[in-house]
Amino acid sequence: MAKENSKKSFSLRRLIFNDRYLIITSLILAFVVWVGASLSLGETQSRDLTINTSISLNSKQAKRLGMQCYTNNKTLEIHVTVKASKFVINQVTSDKINVKCDISNVSRTGEQEVPIILSNGSDIDFDIDSYYPQNFVAYFDKNEERELDLNLNYESVKAAEGYILGEPVLNEDKIVVSGPKTYVEKVSKANLVVIAPNDNNLTTSYSTNCNITLESSGGEIEENYLRFYTMSDSKTPITSVGVRIPVLQQVEVPISVSLENKPKGIDENDIYTAYSTNYVKVGFADNAQTEELSIASIDFSKLKPGKNKFTFDTAKLNIHSVVFEKDEKIEVTVTVDDSDYVKKQIYIDRSDIETSGLANGKTAAVTSVNNESVTVYVPSDYSEDITLKAKCDLTKESSNGKYPISFTLNNSSSWVYGEYTADITIE
Repeated sequence: MAKENSKKSFSLRRLIFNDRYLIITSLILAFVVWVGASLSLGETQSRDLTINTSISLNSKQAKRLGMQCYTNNKTLEIHVTVKASKFVINQVTSDKINVKCDISNVSRTGEQEVPIILSNGSDIDFDIDSYYPQNFVAYFDKNEERELDLNLNYESVKAAEGYILGEPVLNEDKIVVSGPKTYVEKVSKANLVVIAPNDNNLTTSYSTNCNITLESSGGEIEENYLRFYTMSDSKTPITSVGVRIPVLQQVEVPISVSLENKPKGIDENDIYTAYSTNYVKVGFADNAQTEELSIASIDFSKLKPGKNKFTFDTAKLNIHSVVFEKDEKIEVTVTVDDSDYVKKQIYIDRSDIETSGLANGKTAAVTSVNNESVTVYVPSDYSEDITLKAKCDLTKESSNGKYPISFTLNNSSSWVYGEYTADITIE
């Protein structure tokens, strides 16, 4: 019995010993696991991010400078390496990072490097380890705007045989160039150059877009800093202008001139008109063809007995819906039979000049005339005295107080030769 009790007591002691060992072992293992987990969770890791952001300056700083910042690119691509614990590293994204441009050291006009400052912009615990670029190049200056005419060059465009290029039509006749004052002041011209189509043998109208290029009156221009706008839209930049070049079918037509203010009594047989060329090659826009093309109007006051020669440059003729094949000078000779007319000089006094068209409450005084001797051509067989009336129409605009004098003669076959003006004071 005693022996049996002794065995039970030994077994109980061994069980208690084994449980204590198990507890201690478990505690040790738990500690090891806790330390390992803590070390693992507290491990610092790195992550690479890319930030795409627009370039903007602090409004207070920009106002202090009184200048604007001009760059070749309106956005920045910044490559960033951040560090954080393994537990939060995946929560760090590019929108958690603040980007600032530091212009505190900018104090002058010109091109300068602007530092880029990054900082943690969230409540997540992370550090910015490195990033690039750490600065960008910008130009600082006051903003300037100028209106510019557009000069078009379309010499490379060719019409097919039997066709003529018409007057080009531009979407915009003028543009506004805006940018740093230093560069805008150097701009002298804005140009458009038309690039000819591959099949440069045109029979129909050609439309294209032309890039805007600039010429400088002195020094190089940094065009990347400049922006172009239309006259009607100052918010949306443009880079090109639409151009349409009409192509017209070539037609050969006879030419003529008309005589204005021809005295009613003059015999048509006393006047003969001759041309250096009787036909010209033109193109008619808007289907406005005609059997005869009047290239000019000649006032009879410019004619005297004998030959009167006039030269007209087709490049300077403004005839609606007509395009000349080439620039050429056309000589016109108007001959008045000199055997039928004689020259007379008639003197006028400034007090004899009548005025018309004077506004109510105003007074007019003729102070002088450019020539008191008026040249008049009369029929050689006219024996009566020639009388004339002189008149000035004050409704016609005059910037210097000079008004043209018109004459009425008592003979319908006579005319006044030359131009006459009167100095008139209106009060």
